[in-house]
Amino acid sequence: MLGKPLLKKSFFTRNNIKTRLYKIYHENGEMWQTGSFVDEKLDSTWLIYHQEGFLEKKINYQKGLYG
Repeated sequence: MLGKPLLKKSFFTRNNIKTRLYKIYHENGEMWQTGSFVDEKLDSTWLIYHQEGFLEKKINYQKGLYG
């Protein structure tokens, strides 16, 4: 069972647009997701972690598109 993700997020903005690294944490403080945005679009390999800290999957995005 996955814990609720914390609302603790870390990201940068440029002109109020999400850009660069983005991090979200599980309720227990472990990393949940990390990846990058470019101009409000997912644009990198996103890493999804289990609440116990191990990597569950990698998802590739380019300019907001999966794959």
